[in-house]
Amino acid sequence: MKLLLDIGNSRIKWGLLAGNGILQHCGAIPIKEEVLPYFFEDLLLKHGINAVYAANVVGPRYEKIIKDWWAGHTDHTIEFITTPKQYAGLVVSYE
Repeated sequence: MKLLLDIGNSRIKWGLLAGNGILQHCGAIPIKEEVLPYFFEDLLLKHGINAVYAANVVGPRYEKIIKDWWAGHTDHTIEFITTPKQYAGLVVSYE
């Protein structure tokens, strides 16, 4: 099962993608540092996550928190997807 994360300014949207490419579960949680360990632990115990892909607009602080927690609890790494500042005429304005 793959965990997909969209880390925003106020919440983390998530989805669990099965091996067949079908989204099994999804939701959102507030982006609060004290909530993240319980959220990740619950996902690991219930769903057997074997890969994590994340997009992050909130900055390096939460990226580090998430990477550190994940590294301390699993053998899997998180792949952070980087959005180009500009592509095909579209300009991203997140600072």
